[in-house]
Amino acid sequence: MDELRALAKSTFKDWSEFRRTPKPHPLGLIKLAATAHCVELHPARDLSQAQLFQEVQEAQEVRGPSPSDTDSESTSAEPDTSLRLVIVNRAEDDSMDMTDASSFLELFDLFDIDPIVLQQLALTSYGFHHYDEPYRNAYSFYVGTYVYSLAWSYNPVAMKTNAILLLRTSPVLKNGQYAFDGLGVTLDKYKAYARTPFFLAFIVYIQLCRMSQEVVLSTVRHLRRIESVTGHGPGFGVQASDLSVASNMNRRDLHELSAAAQEVATIRVHLANLLRHDVYLKSMAAYLESPGLRSKWNNQLGHPELAASCDADFDYLFHLKPAMKKLTSDLETSLVYLQTRAECQSSVIFSMMTHEDATLNTELAAAARKDSSAMKSIAMMTMFFLPGTFFAAVFSMPSLPSEAEEHFWIFWVCAVASTLVVFVVWRYHHRLMEAKSKSKIGFSRQQRQQQHEQHELTRACTGDTLTSNPSLVAELQDIKSI
Repeated sequence: MDELRALAKSTFKDWSEFRRTPKPHPLGLIKLAATAHCVELHPARDLSQAQLFQEVQEAQEVRGPSPSDTDSESTSAEPDTSLRLVIVNRAEDDSMDMTDASSFLELFDLFDIDPIVLQQLALTSYGFHHYDEPYRNAYSFYVGTYVYSLAWSYNPVAMKTNAILLLRTSPVLKNGQYAFDGLGVTLDKYKAYARTPFFLAFIVYIQLCRMSQEVVLSTVRHLRRIESVTGHGPGFGVQASDLSVASNMNRRDLHELSAAAQEVATIRVHLANLLRHDVYLKSMAAYLESPGLRSKWNNQLGHPELAASCDADFDYLFHLKPAMKKLTSDLETSLVYLQTRAECQSSVIFSMMTHEDATLNTELAAAARKDSSAMKSIAMMTMFFLPGTFFAAVFSMPSLPSEAEEHFWIFWVCAVASTLVVFVVWRYHHRLMEAKSKSKIGFSRQQRQQQHEQHELTRACTGDTLTSNPSLVAELQDIKSI
């Protein structure tokens, strides 16, 4: 294991990124302390890195009372169970709000978390992992999701839980506030049962179950809004008599459809991510149901007299798990259904965009036909007046003999005759071009028909058909020779 731990540290140093800013980012700290009489949860407060390290080091020096200590007053003065949770913001590009890797590794070392977890933090691994081999008398856990990564250790001798929460501050996730608030509320609700060694595992399991259901509801609402844009989906069926209404309802602007397509793509990514969450939840549920987990470390507790309290807290939280499992029992089927629904919307939007594009092309073609008709009218008017204009210019020349002016009917004969000749030539040329175009189309159709017949004949003349029909073979050979 030492070799793997060394490799994990090396991976963390190579792949982790930190945001170095002139003003160091504050770190959050949540503390929970349980005594024989009460449980206190101190809300998150911002500390500088120096203040955080000082407080953590002071807490490390303070150990709980030894098992041999029988003074009830001394045992009640200090907490028998404690939890410290440090919040480190993590940006969308996975960079952490700490000065450098050495500071993070120092905090990691103070919390006695197994260094093998560093590789999962560096590579933003997903899933639930637990390590049954102790590291400095502490057992390590890791939960990785898109929303946050949480690594923690539990020392049964000191009955202390130390955790580091890497909270993703993406704008889509409300800068991490949504997940952080959910985790804080869950901690506050169940703080009275903090003595069980698996308290934080139960808290994360409950919070992820609730968050998954909330995200499913949010996804359904997003899909309904998109379905109202496309006019397709459950509740948007249209009767055959209402096709004209449906046609008007489904006409949407391309920009609106493009925005809906982008939103559908985002929804499909979130649904795929939720399917992974379903796997994590099942993995955590299986671990919390494993035999012997209830009293796994009772013989190592620094306060043996609290073993019964640990078992009681575990039993209470364990009884919540069936209800959580029922909440998420249909999560996979719901996600598959929503994925199908999103895929249908994606197809509908693509079809509508294609239809809208075809409509625009049709309108452009109609406008082009109008322009062509106008140009044709202009050309015909030009052909009608140009011969007369030409002969009018000729007859107005001063060098023309005087007989031409006396016999004006000559102008009309020349103008009318030339106009008729121009129209006849134009009509003949127009029909000739149409005939050539039709002959090309007919030839291509005939060629495709011949190719189709040849293909069908080739398919017919295979296997036993070739041996039993010599005439077909001869016909096929004639076609090939042609």
